[in-house]
Amino acid sequence: MTTVEMRTKISFIELLGTLKQLGIDELSEIASTAVRLRANSRQQVLSKHEATLLQQINSALTPAEQARMDMLIERRQAEMVTQAELAELIALSDRVEEIQVERLSALIELAAIRDIPLDDVRELQHSLAPQ
Repeated sequence: MTTVEMRTKISFIELLGTLKQLGIDELSEIASTAVRLRANSRQQVLSKHEATLLQQINSALTPAEQARMDMLIERRQAEMVTQAELAELIALSDRVEEIQVERLSALIELAAIRDIPLDDVRELQHSLAPQ
């Protein structure tokens, strides 16, 4: 962890100069924390629609489906997959693609609702997740 030296009271310009001393990982952590702090300070409450969008954003295959897909990929790579298994793998792959399309669509819609850039929505999605 990098440490920076700063006085108790500094101007915004001085703060930015101090941040330049940090590495990319530390800057990313600060940016994520700042976004969460901003969201918390606004005491944002999710609408039912936003909660639904976040569920779509965070959806994925079930653990059992993911394990099955991983096993089928291994069998295909080992050239031991049957035609039925290959069809199952293709169906699971299609489902992953559907989930990704739904996720992107929900991210775009949430960004529009919040009137913020798409990258900011990605940062916020964990801090805005319904409790």
